[in-house]
Amino acid sequence: IEVFANTRAKRVGVILVLSGPDAKAHFDLLHLERETIEREIGVQMEWKRRTEMKESRIAYRKFDTDPTNIEDWPRQHALLADSLNKIHACFYGRIRQLDASKAPAPTIANDEAADDGDID
Repeated sequence: IEVFANTRAKRVGVILVLSGPDAKAHFDLLHLERETIEREIGVQMEWKRRTEMKESRIAYRKFDTDPTNIEDWPRQHALLADSLNKIHACFYGRIRQLDASKAPAPTIANDEAADDGDID
C-alpha cells in the first residue's frame, strides 16, 4: 500500500499495488468483489489492471486537495490515515486468501480511469 501527494494536480490518495507473477489473477479475483469492497471502504476506487504492465493498481484519490497547503495538513493527514486504515482492513484478509488458480478469464478493460500519472 502506498500513500501519495501530487502537488501539481492537487490531490492525495492511497494506492494498493499488486505485483508478482500472480498480480493479474489476483486483481481479477479482487475485481469480482469490487462493489462489496467499495461499499466496505465507503468510496469509489480506481481499478487499473494494466494488462501490459507487471503491476495492477487499485487506488483512492482525493481531488481538489493541495498538499502544499500547510494549514490543511491536519485534515489531509486524517483523510489519508482513515483511507489507509480502511483499505488495509478491507484488503488484508482478502489478499491472504487469494488463489490465482481460481481467477476468471479477464473480461474487464485495462484502464477504467483516466491516465493522469498518480497510479500509473
